[in-house]
Amino acid sequence: MRLIPAFFASDDDKFVLRQILKYYLDGTLPNVLTAHRGDIEQWEREPHEKPLRV
Repeated sequence: MRLIPAFFASDDDKFVLRQILKYYLDGTLPNVLTAHRGDIEQWEREPHEKPLRV
């Protein structure tokens, strides 16, 4: 996995951007627009068919 250097105004900005990218690559971007932080954290814990590689 490759790390991409980036600068964010806050940890929450980094968290939101990372989750939007994951949902975009997973093909479920509209769901992230109404997701709560708990939903996103649950999504991170669950196994997925398409592993994310950046």
